[in-house]
Amino acid sequence: MFVTNAPVAETLELENQIFLLKIYSPEIASIIKPGQFLNIRVSQSHYPLLRRPFSVCDVDGDHFFIMFNVYGEGTKLLAGKHPGEPIDILGPLGNGFNIDDDFDTAILAAGGLGAAPFPYLTRLIPKDKQIITFIGGKSHSDLIKYGMVNINLSTDDGSEGYKGTVVDLLSSRLTELKGKKIKIFG
Repeated sequence: MFVTNAPVAETLELENQIFLLKIYSPEIASIIKPGQFLNIRVSQSHYPLLRRPFSVCDVDGDHFFIMFNVYGEGTKLLAGKHPGEPIDILGPLGNGFNIDDDFDTAILAAGGLGAAPFPYLTRLIPKDKQIITFIGGKSHSDLIKYGMVNINLSTDDGSEGYKGTVVDLLSSRLTELKGKKIKIFG
């Protein structure tokens, strides 16, 4: 675990106030596991006071990415970061996902920004295993598809994919998975 000031490399808006922040930190990028998170101080001042937890979305060489939507003052400050600005980071934290288990099909299931750690997980699941991704949201604009494969979508309002929750969608498809060794990541 590290406490470090790591510089922002890039801030990208994916869509609908959903951002990717690319951060340079060889120390963190080299040891972080899919499903782990970081506690980030969003400004160099004491406002906002508390660190915010963010899942690591992906890793690329000496950089890692976090995904977030602008929800309050803290995430608004993060969305406004420019290349070179330092960010105070504590992490990696948590245990992350175990991808060494005996399974042949990985089921990735999440709603909204709960899907943030899936791009990195998707890349690290061994190629000999099938991946089926289930993503849900309140409406079409809440669906996160970045970095996913073999995606099945659900929306509460029926604006895209299955009408209902991601849990309902997954439940409706479980019979298709009969006989397979599955592991559910969520």
